[in-house]
Amino acid sequence: MNFDLGTASRSRKLRTAGLALVTAMGLGQSGCGEQAPEDNVGAESGGATGLGGAGVGGLNPGVGGLNPGVGGTNPGVGGTNPGVGGTSPGVGGTSPGVGGANPGTGGDPGTGGTNPGVGGTNPGVGGTNPGVGGTNPGVGGTNPGVGGANPGTGGDPGTGGAPTTCTNVRPTGTDWDEATCDQWASETNECDAAWMIDGHYCDESCGRCSASGTGGADPGTGGADPGTGGADPGTGGDPGTGGSPPTGFTKPRVIHTTDLGADPDDEMSMVRALVMANWMDIEGLVVATGCWKKSQSNTSMLDALVNAYGQVVSNLQVHDPEYPSVEYLRSISVMGQTGYGMGDVGSGRDSAGSNLIIAAVDSNDPRPVWATCWGGCNTIAQALWTVQNTRSATELAQFVSKLRVYDVLGQDDAGTWMAANFPDMIYIRATSVYSWQPSDSWVDQNVQSHGALGAAYPEKAWFYEGDSPSIFHLIPNGLNDPDQVDQGGWGGRFTRRSGVRGMSCMDGEDAQYDPYNMYNEASESISRWKNALQNDFEARMDWSVTSNYGDANHHPIAVVNGDTTRDVLEVSASAGSSVQLSAAGSSDPDGDGLSYSWWVYDEPSSGSASIQNASSESATVAVSSGGSIHVVLEVVDSGSPNLTAYRRVIING
Repeated sequence: MNFDLGTASRSRKLRTAGLALVTAMGLGQSGCGEQAPEDNVGAESGGATGLGGAGVGGLNPGVGGLNPGVGGTNPGVGGTNPGVGGTSPGVGGTSPGVGGANPGTGGDPGTGGTNPGVGGTNPGVGGTNPGVGGTNPGVGGTNPGVGGANPGTGGDPGTGGAPTTCTNVRPTGTDWDEATCDQWASETNECDAAWMIDGHYCDESCGRCSASGTGGADPGTGGADPGTGGADPGTGGDPGTGGSPPTGFTKPRVIHTTDLGADPDDEMSMVRALVMANWMDIEGLVVATGCWKKSQSNTSMLDALVNAYGQVVSNLQVHDPEYPSVEYLRSISVMGQTGYGMGDVGSGRDSAGSNLIIAAVDSNDPRPVWATCWGGCNTIAQALWTVQNTRSATELAQFVSKLRVYDVLGQDDAGTWMAANFPDMIYIRATSVYSWQPSDSWVDQNVQSHGALGAAYPEKAWFYEGDSPSIFHLIPNGLNDPDQVDQGGWGGRFTRRSGVRGMSCMDGEDAQYDPYNMYNEASESISRWKNALQNDFEARMDWSVTSNYGDANHHPIAVVNGDTTRDVLEVSASAGSSVQLSAAGSSDPDGDGLSYSWWVYDEPSSGSASIQNASSESATVAVSSGGSIHVVLEVVDSGSPNLTAYRRVIING
């Protein structure tokens, strides 16, 4: 995106930065079973990985891989070393257990050692890895679990069966050849992440994360009984014990298209997007064109930014294991249209980017796909053109119903073409994307001084991060539902307008599609959130440079009337009545103190109300007149920087 000469003068301030970005390309990731991460000694799964947790069919020790374990390729479950199903008693017996002499697999208490069960001290078993004690039940719980009452867990040799047949489809649905699929799946560490499991991303991806069990046709790992050893199905314990709690919110799916090279602010916004990647499912990073950069030839600038992320992702994952791997981000970094506007849309003009968009929308995931335009929108337009010209009207309507577009300022005629031809699609063209930006000194201190990603954040030419409102609109912080564009949130508040024009570099191209309608700002609303959104950025940049969780601040958790999600809540109340709201149960992961603020968001409200005890944990909303009343709760912690969690309650009268 570039700043428009037609809307403000360019008092250009160029500051030099000695900045070296090392570009390294790598596909990473592979195979039809998944390599365990280094801190989880064990091995590849003998087939589709199991319960999403440690030890049962996945990334963690001894369950079904190339190392001795359950469900591997060697006969006798566990290979040549005695273990599960072998000549020694197996898991929980007197021999080392699953996998023999490898550390952490049968040695230490918890996995075949002297104490029964998984749930001991080994990393990944009841620990912090995603999927272990998280949204799936059992792994690392309070019950002994694996190797319980029945010695010799595993039953007959060979349990685990043949691996699930590879489908050679990556999470976005794009076909890969078998070799690429094998490489991707063996190196990825994504499949046991809660966001992958919850979204069923791996169910159709090289047979990695099927929920059907570990390896074979029967669920579980072992003999005649379900589970691993004990009398009860599953792998020990209560749901959630040992790992991160359920996320409690639905991540938005997003594909960013960017005209990198037109203005440094695209690089800035990409840094922002990468440190927010734990709260979103990024399904595509697409290099595209726009009226400020009408041709593109490669992804080198994008690759450099993703490589910088790769240098800090291990730190970020300490603070939230939901951050995606750098290998995954490389796999979805592609070229879109290489030419400008509708001139590069049509027959024979499909691109890797347009195909990726089609595959994402076509996937079985019921969540909508948001596609952003940081430059022009013609890669998205090509996807729609292809579907329009190759499918029935019913199929086209179904496709359009799952696609949303957030267009920053309007930077090619393809965006206007989409709005005119698909009037039922949610299409935002944001034109008030400034006024919230930080100062130069703030950026120096809190962003550019922070490691590899800070070094990748360039000096400004015109303004900082004009494209970031497209990220803010989607961030699931409890403030708004992105599909309800009139609610208002960090990315703006919108209403439907006709004839919203793009930037001056389009030379009036919009007019050819008159009449058309888009969503556009109802009023300037981003600036009211600027302190909270900049503190959020500061904290995330802190995460990128420290591997100690205690060295940084983390977001509080806001609860309303017992609801622990981040959903917008709705209640009914008539004029003259009152509604009791309570934030009891709100908490802070760092143990910081919390302050509370309840207020009526007047702009989206059609009714009126007053709030008693607005600064207390519990408040009373006195409804004055009917209509909808949007009450916002802000929970702010006392850490540094102060971080804010939100909830919204809509009172309908």
